[in-house]
Amino acid sequence: MRPSYGIPFDCGLYFQGFWVSFLLALLGVVMVSPVFVKAELKSFKYLEHTYYCEVEWPEEKRVHYTLITSAAHYFLTLVVVIVLYTNIYLRLRSR
Repeated sequence: MRPSYGIPFDCGLYFQGFWVSFLLALLGVVMVSPVFVKAELKSFKYLEHTYYCEVEWPEEKRVHYTLITSAAHYFLTLVVVIVLYTNIYLRLRSR
């Protein structure tokens, strides 16, 4: 048994959760970065001080980007949930 040093919970699990969250956030930033690189600030002709962001991509690339990022988010979430629930199951079974 590991010493608790007066801490009533296991800090290792919290740090592990922090790193998993950090890596997922970093991956999300990497996946969204092409949109920020390609985005341009444009203004309406009729409204003087109104601006909007627009991304000029060919239709084919827009569809591919959406499919790839949606699939990556889905499967990454699926893998993380499966790993975490498996970890919980194994911990509870070993008690």
